[in-house]
Amino acid sequence: VVASVPDTVLGVATSTKDTLQEVATSTKDTAVGVATFCTSTLPTAVKGAVDTIEQIPTTVQQTTTAAKETVDETVAATQSFVETVQAIPGTIQQVVEDTTEVVDDV
Repeated sequence: VVASVPDTVLGVATSTKDTLQEVATSTKDTAVGVATFCTSTLPTAVKGAVDTIEQIPTTVQQTTTAAKETVDETVAATQSFVETVQAIPGTIQQVVEDTTEVVDDV
């Protein structure tokens, strides 16, 4: 039993050393991953979000301008249509008068 004590102590020491090395490596890898995320991934994501937010006023302005132009074009087309419709009675009257003159001449 006494002879096996050094082997047991050595086994425990080796196992403890291996475990501590694994923990240290894992901690280092985690720290590197966090550092990379904080210095590279996160700033890029934040910049992308800021860029998107900064574009909102321009996008709204472009959309508003396009909508106004569409409304203006619709109003102009409607006005033209109204003028055409309003001219119909005059055109009919003129045709009636011209036809009456032709009939009277005959």
